[in-house]
Amino acid sequence: MEQKKKNYITIKDIARKLGISTSTVSRALRDQPDVNPETKEQVRKLAEELNYQPNLFASGLVSRRTRLLGVVVPRISNHFFSAITSGVQNVAYKHQYRVIICESDHSVERERENIEALLSIRVDGIIVAPLMDYEHSMTDHLANILARDVPLVYVDRVQPAVVASSILIDDFLAAREATEYLISTGCRRLAHFTGPQWTSVCRDRKLGFIEAVNRAGLELREDWIIETGFEPWHAAEVVKKLWEDPIRPDGILGINDRVLAGASHALTGMGVSIPEDVSMIGFSDNPLSSLIRPTLSSVRQPAYEMGEVAATLILEQIDLTGIPAEPVHKVLDTRLILRESTRS
Repeated sequence: MEQKKKNYITIKDIARKLGISTSTVSRALRDQPDVNPETKEQVRKLAEELNYQPNLFASGLVSRRTRLLGVVVPRISNHFFSAITSGVQNVAYKHQYRVIICESDHSVERERENIEALLSIRVDGIIVAPLMDYEHSMTDHLANILARDVPLVYVDRVQPAVVASSILIDDFLAAREATEYLISTGCRRLAHFTGPQWTSVCRDRKLGFIEAVNRAGLELREDWIIETGFEPWHAAEVVKKLWEDPIRPDGILGINDRVLAGASHALTGMGVSIPEDVSMIGFSDNPLSSLIRPTLSSVRQPAYEMGEVAATLILEQIDLTGIPAEPVHKVLDTRLILRESTRS
């Protein structure tokens, strides 16, 4: 059976029924002062009766603005990135912008496809947490954003091959200070569960960890700097192997809270006492940090604020109708939240 084609009400339909021009209908719907109030009321009433929905794409072709922002993050279900997108949406809503959120799922190809799709619908600006797992020759999809004169703002991490404005934290300093706190509580055998080194976040936190260990004059065990990835089960397998050795870490800095949640679950199941036997600090201050037992100390990243600042910055660039000659880089403060997983 042939599927019935959907009929969408357009400005032309309203104009035809009222016997007026499409430009008059368009101006009436935008509440322009040069339209008779009685005509405005007729247009609005008929538009409501016909369930008229404005065509943002067509409007954007005329005004050169769609009032749409695109956001591309690695994983929407990750609390950190969902908080960023919430911050973006809060600011966008106040300025009558809509937000389209895309997930790259740690795939370069998907990140590329998302950005191409956003550009095809003519979004006014794009905010990206780039993957960084590609060479300079594979960054054309990011460069293409700027080539199309569309403002680009990085959030959480950057792609140095394509220079653009950014909203970040100082991952190196935050990791160094968290590691120094572990050392101040008596930890002497430090391990770091890191993520893939193609991300600036993971590299900088690793360097901060190494700096703190070296400054304290402690032994740096390279085999205890382990790429666990970002998921809980990765760390659970790692700690089981580490604890097979009689010499074990007494302090762990995790790349994020999810990883240390998995490590904590595995260790307590093995009879290891936290923080007496091993202290732990994670990153992002995920809500689960205060729910698991023992509760997890964490570096609080201002994710929601990062999203708000990123949205504010990109709207400023849109209003200036262009990409700034000098990109703007903002670094927000972090805070170490102490809970039960670290010694006092």
